Amino acid sequence: MDEQQTNVRLGGGSSGTYKETQYHAEFSYRHPMSVKVFTPAGKEILSLTPPELNSYKIYKGGASTRPMDINTELLIKTLQEKTLQENLKFINNLLNDQFGYSKVKRIATLSYIKNDDAKYQDLTTAFNEASSALLMLQQDSKLAYTKLDKVEAIWTAALTEADMNNKKARINKDVAIAVYFNLLEAYFAQGNAASGQATLDKMNAINLSTNDRRKKIEFEVLFSDIKSRQQNN
Repeated sequence: MDEQQTNVRLGGGSSGTYKETQYHAEFSYRHPMSVKVFTPAGKEILSLTPPELNSYKIYKGGASTRPMDINTELLIKTLQEKTLQENLKFINNLLNDQFGYSKVKRIATLSYIKNDDAKYQDLTTAFNEASSALLMLQQDSKLAYTKLDKVEAIWTAALTEADMNNKKARINKDVAIAVYFNLLEAYFAQGNAASGQATLDKMNAINLSTNDRRKKIEFEVLFSDIKSRQQNN
């Protein structure tokens, strides 16, 4: 396609306009795809052609001031491959939203007690075991879950001696809050929505800082999403 464009020319202390013809490749396209989902028993539970994949789009290539020698076959092939990958990604996300889980990168945060004596040896052990478990979660989930079960028991036991009003207590308010958040990280890694929600409920009785409240709300959203997905599946 060609189109006239008005440009401005500056020089010699004056300015003027001139017409210029620009050329570009342009065409409409679509790549409809249908989706069907069956249960293991063979029952169809979803059949649709997403309208997002059935609508025409416009391809418009870069402009040139010279007529273009376009390799139409190569251009269409390249766009077709790109569109196919985009459609498959769309379908994958659609299916994950309704029936599965999407892989989402998330940084887990664990707290530990910086202390030179053996006063917090149990929490140090739990921190090291939990760090190891989270790192191996994708490679060996069974062993990772076993490690997380162990550290959850340690952290839960530590919380039984929490004294929120005594700053000198071994498990004072600051330590207890850190342990609660560690537990939430562990439960989230295991997809344990029930234990995660129970932990969040216990934290409702604690006067949290603004940052900790914001962090707690983030976990509430995460566990709510896990619970919703598990109920739908």
